[in-house]
Amino acid sequence: MTDHNGFTLEVSHTKDLARGSRTVDAVITVTAAGLGDGAGDRTRAAEVVIVDCSLSMDRPRAKIFAARKATRAAIDVLRDGVLFGIIAGREYATLVYPPDGGLVPASPATRAAAREVVDGLTPDGGTAIGSWLTLADRLLTAHPDAVRHAMLFTDGRNEHETPEQLTEVLDRVRGHFGCDVRGIGDAWEPQELKRIVSVLNGQARGVAEFTGMKDDFSALMREAMRKVVPDVDLRLRLFGGTRLRYIKQLFPSLLDVTDQVVAEDELVTRLPTGSWANGTRDYQVGLAIDPDGKPLHRDVAVARIELDVRGPAATDPVAPAIVLANWTDEPSPRTRLPEEITRGISQQRLTDAIDAGCAAARREDRATAEERFSTAVRLATELGNGEILDALRRVVDVPGDPAGRVRLKSPVRIEDIKGLEVISTHSTHDGGGRGPAVAAGEPVTCPDCGWTNDPDPSVCEQCGHPFGTEQSP
Repeated sequence: MTDHNGFTLEVSHTKDLARGSRTVDAVITVTAAGLGDGAGDRTRAAEVVIVDCSLSMDRPRAKIFAARKATRAAIDVLRDGVLFGIIAGREYATLVYPPDGGLVPASPATRAAAREVVDGLTPDGGTAIGSWLTLADRLLTAHPDAVRHAMLFTDGRNEHETPEQLTEVLDRVRGHFGCDVRGIGDAWEPQELKRIVSVLNGQARGVAEFTGMKDDFSALMREAMRKVVPDVDLRLRLFGGTRLRYIKQLFPSLLDVTDQVVAEDELVTRLPTGSWANGTRDYQVGLAIDPDGKPLHRDVAVARIELDVRGPAATDPVAPAIVLANWTDEPSPRTRLPEEITRGISQQRLTDAIDAGCAAARREDRATAEERFSTAVRLATELGNGEILDALRRVVDVPGDPAGRVRLKSPVRIEDIKGLEVISTHSTHDGGGRGPAVAAGEPVTCPDCGWTNDPDPSVCEQCGHPFGTEQSP
């Protein structure tokens, strides 16, 4: 582990490999601590608030009233000096504040002027989220040294753009700013919001009750104001024929971010991770390694992990960490996957179960929905994922035994189903513990790789094979 200016970089992996093995997986944990709360004079920040003003925001009228009130509350949280602007989103994007273009520093006077403009927002037209993000990108990239962030609130589907048009915009603005998204009411599309935040290093949630919008928007802005480092990149330097197979984010959300990697040359790639406040993120890196000509029983460096921290809060480089491989002549050396990887496998199964359950509930396939949600409750309980458990309880009745079969609520609200689906990738770092307790019983042998697991495993600790009724000691 190495640390600098509040950042620590830690790499854990299984280095002992059977002769001829050609893959290695590593977990990278990046933690920022002691960075301050964003209130210091050195922290430059630029914030854009994007408010859906399409015609559907007037149905019911209480929706636009609540959105105005919540946006005013978010503006009040802006600290003095933060550059900000307000975009009204329809089938086109309009910068409604400041009126002269660009962004303006927050002050008592500019916050009051922005609140007055928000009070005059009226619903009209359609929804083209790509145009909203394009305007936000133009405003934010004018301030490359600032922490750049957008908050986007929408109540409907992206009906006035094709999926291809939105993809083109996301590819163009990728890495330029972070964006958190909220779905208001019950007409928005969870997969659209998840797609946006997966590219723009944010998180999405649903706000089912209009009365909850003010507190949610304020909390989201407070979190944005905590960010103090504009840009942090993970850089991988590959040695001796090593190739990158994939890279995933494991926490705070489970995401495949391989397509976000930027190749600097044949041996060096980097992953932009966006802006940072105090906190932790976990990543899983899969490497293809070349054993040919490598010595046995000796540590061989196959990759170096570096952390590139940019901005006024950190200027010196962080010392790198090394990924090692140690080939042995044992046919199957007894090694374990890092716990974060096994948790990531379980989180992926949880995400899949939730998405399948929500799809079944939407098409009114009650039996399938209950089967998949039963699996989700069990996995969320094992992982200690309280956020997802709370969302599941709004959709299903959970028995006293988490391993039992749940029952879909009758009636079940579509906004609660969407609110669950949009957070299906949200993960936990350690669940407040270190996963489910080991049950008493006999060890279980994996039918795929032959690994001997502890009793009652959910997945193989070595290869990730999911266990079910086929378990045998």
